[in-house]
Amino acid sequence: MGWKLNCLIGIPEIDEQHRQLFECIDRLENAADQRQRELAAFYVLDELKGYARIHFSVEEIVMRLFDYPGLEAHAAEHREFSARLEALGKIELARDVHAEAGRFLREWLTQHIMVSDKRYADFILGQRASQRASQAPGAGG
Repeated sequence: MGWKLNCLIGIPEIDEQHRQLFECIDRLENAADQRQRELAAFYVLDELKGYARIHFSVEEIVMRLFDYPGLEAHAAEHREFSARLEALGKIELARDVHAEAGRFLREWLTQHIMVSDKRYADFILGQRASQRASQAPGAGG
């Protein structure tokens, strides 16, 4: 139930990072028994927090490089996700929250990619196309 092709935004490095985030969530959801779930929750949430922090930094740097006008709102979404990950890490492991946490993370990430990430990707890909067109032989000359 992980990463899907409709989550591609057209920037290969970011698409690969998204796939990795979904793989972390899959590991959290697929833990088979209670002991495995506890270990998965601990390790996967920790891995997910670190990976999300790196991924969000990369996205925000790319947006800055292209002067993306929606950067602040997008970064606020990243902070919201990170805060929710921190909160999930503090939930009592005795409760069976792993599937619920995985569902929430998957839904949030999918929605974020499909709306916010595709919006900035379209902007950046449009900027790249404009730059290439202006640099083409015979353009504007």
